[in-house]
Amino acid sequence: MKVLGVTPSSNEVSWALVEGTRSNPSLVNLDSTKQKFPKTQGEAQILYNLHNFVLTFLENQAVDKVCILQAGNNKFGKVSSMRIKAEAVFQLSCAEHNIPVELVPPQTLRAQEKKFQADAGGIPESVFNNGSDFRPKPWKDTVMIAWTGLDA
Repeated sequence: MKVLGVTPSSNEVSWALVEGTRSNPSLVNLDSTKQKFPKTQGEAQILYNLHNFVLTFLENQAVDKVCILQAGNNKFGKVSSMRIKAEAVFQLSCAEHNIPVELVPPQTLRAQEKKFQADAGGIPESVFNNGSDFRPKPWKDTVMIAWTGLDA
């Protein structure tokens, strides 16, 4: 099984592709794992380009499921509209390919991280990253979001 983990933000979207099972996961090497939203383009063009990219990516990588970090409030108590729209682009693209989508609440992600060692036999850094810290730090969340979608 291949699961795409996605973490959209107001100015970019990051993704990780994990395959296998929860007890035997592996990270798929990809040419890119992030797309920044160009400040020189209008929002409609950015979303259109993202949609085309996601459609092609899902097909080329034979993705079985997509897990997206669910939007939460920022420190000002609001959610970025661009972040919500990027999430919607992934959901629509998955619908076009009949790929299931799961929204992963941030709280669930923390709980899953605690289960990781019991399920996968090590900490995420050792299983996915040869024992090194994840750089940048949010990359770990993206990988863990994908892992939560794997079958047992």
